[in-house]
Amino acid sequence: MRKLAAKYKEQKKSTASADAPPTLYKSTLFNWSSRYDWVARAERFDQLEHERELREWRDRRRESRAKNIALLEVMRSKFIKGLKYAEPNTLEWREIISGVKMVTEQLRHEFGEADQVVEVRTGAEAKPSPAMGLSDDELKKAIQNLLIGEDDLLDFDDDDGE
Repeated sequence: MRKLAAKYKEQKKSTASADAPPTLYKSTLFNWSSRYDWVARAERFDQLEHERELREWRDRRRESRAKNIALLEVMRSKFIKGLKYAEPNTLEWREIISGVKMVTEQLRHEFGEADQVVEVRTGAEAKPSPAMGLSDDELKKAIQNLLIGEDDLLDFDDDDGE
């Protein structure tokens, strides 16, 4: 209140009577502050202002995430289409698979899902994975299908007609 009173006194010196401060007395300012609960009102104003800023940031983040997700989905679609035309086991194929993996990881991140899931089992609860019995080719096909997420986009049949 002392600073406000000093400010009002300085304002009184430099302004016309129409623009004069409401009072020049500290006691009046202390009385008004108590009567009109200035401290609680100022704290409430600060709280409301902080909440408004948080809402603005949440809205901006939501808009940014929506744009990121749309872009990632377009990229994933292009990668998957590229797989239809790339020759397996080539550098181009591996780069496309890496792209699909990157996009999938980023989408998981944007949706708040775990980027990696690790499960460790020990002792009696440990069970061998069904993938352990797959041949290298079968495992490769399974991984490709998981990365792509759409089995019908590519034909993974071997040359021998299986």
